[in-house]
Amino acid sequence: MPELNITNFQRIVLVLVLSLGYSVASAQDARLIAKNIFPSVVMLEMRDDKNRPIKFGSGFFVRPDVVVTNYHVIEGASDGYAKIVGKPATYQIEGIVGIDKRKDLALLKLKGVVGRPLALADISKIEVGQEVFAFGNPKGLEGTISTGIISGSSLRKVGNENLIQITAPISPGSSGGPVVNRKGEVIGVAVASLKDGQNLNFAVPSSYLALLVADSKGITALSSARRSGDTSTANSQPSLGEITAWIVDKLVVTGGTGRGFDEKNEYLAFNNCTMDFVYSDRLDDADYGHRWTYKEVKLGTVKNVSPDGDQRIWLEFPSDSVRVKRDEYFQGRVAKTENYRHFGFQMWVGDKETGLRVIKAFEQLAKLCKEETKKEPF
Repeated sequence: MPELNITNFQRIVLVLVLSLGYSVASAQDARLIAKNIFPSVVMLEMRDDKNRPIKFGSGFFVRPDVVVTNYHVIEGASDGYAKIVGKPATYQIEGIVGIDKRKDLALLKLKGVVGRPLALADISKIEVGQEVFAFGNPKGLEGTISTGIISGSSLRKVGNENLIQITAPISPGSSGGPVVNRKGEVIGVAVASLKDGQNLNFAVPSSYLALLVADSKGITALSSARRSGDTSTANSQPSLGEITAWIVDKLVVTGGTGRGFDEKNEYLAFNNCTMDFVYSDRLDDADYGHRWTYKEVKLGTVKNVSPDGDQRIWLEFPSDSVRVKRDEYFQGRVAKTENYRHFGFQMWVGDKETGLRVIKAFEQLAKLCKEETKKEPF
């Protein structure tokens, strides 16, 4: 019996030591991350047409002179200023270079600043329980960091949008701030919290931000950001960024079983009028399969988009226009790799209705991209 008591005591001590060690390591990570991230975070002060402060928010650099924030932070403002956390200087907002009301994102050009852009994470690799850090200026408290985890196992449908659910607290003034992983990569843009929930906070996925940055345009006046209640632009054509974001939303996690294989779209990303796409299959109940990687597909040259059965669509391009890498897997390892060019490929869409909508989206995207190629480069 005495030996049993000693063993239990030793176990308790061991658990306490391990827990303490983890807490210290986590705290050290937070200090280092804060030191690296804060120079890229800004506090925003928005003003009305009479130069009166109307809103405060947060943002961060995605280019040396461009910061991102939430659309609702700038909505209704006529002017505004940005201040880098911990620095005394303020910088005037020249105007808007990108906006996506649906995703609640806006890109702002600052005057006379050279900031440090933050890297964006690949959200296809985020996992529930992953530690995250939210940065911002809640209630005007400049330079605040809060820690938490990704608390939702998948993107949550909040209203009409898909958001990342986190436990890191978000308060008014935090809107537009970066939510980063332990590598300091941005997984999302802080956007909202549920007042009646227990620590239910949300961020706009960084994939939507990447699309907006890639589709950024020339400067427009800050006052051109209409209030959300203004429906005068409701029937306007969606932009490149809006179309590509919708396609990614529909296809990036779609997959199923067909022809004896488990098939899925592993990855889908757009860079203006080019697309990277990864498609894989695995033989049912066997450790054997393939992965096709299509790089820099030029959407302006799309030749045909059509149904490929009820669950897939087919994209066809002029001969030799698409670069392809084909990996053959066996027992968890790459057994063979081939590189070649291909004139088309299939995408899994899951059902016929979605497929028809995606086909229309790709057709519209191809049309816009063909128009883009006609524009002068200056």
